[in-house]
Amino acid sequence: MKRLANKVALVTGAGQGVGQGIALALSDDGAAVAVFGRTLSKVEETCRLIRERGGRALAVECDVKDLASLKQGVDAVVKEFGGLQILVNCPSSGDLRQAGAFGSGGFPAPAG
Repeated sequence: MKRLANKVALVTGAGQGVGQGIALALSDDGAAVAVFGRTLSKVEETCRLIRERGGRALAVECDVKDLASLKQGVDAVVKEFGGLQILVNCPSSGDLRQAGAFGSGGFPAPAG
């Protein structure tokens, strides 16, 4: 069994570059991957690559600087995969400090 089997990962900025590489690596280790990015065609391509390698993926067009977009994206991940255990924040811009607004069951806001 792969190390990340039965885990769900969300990777922001996963439509290209480092974020895409992280998404592929997580999938190779067995995680289902929610591929977040601002450009749908790019995240769909990352999902295609993941599926070609036998993985599970969900493309989510999302602007992490927009709390409503972020919440809608996370809700889609939970609906599709039943939960979320891993977060990799790799956007080209923005931050996820707003994600603390999801409450105690959501992502914690970083200190400082």
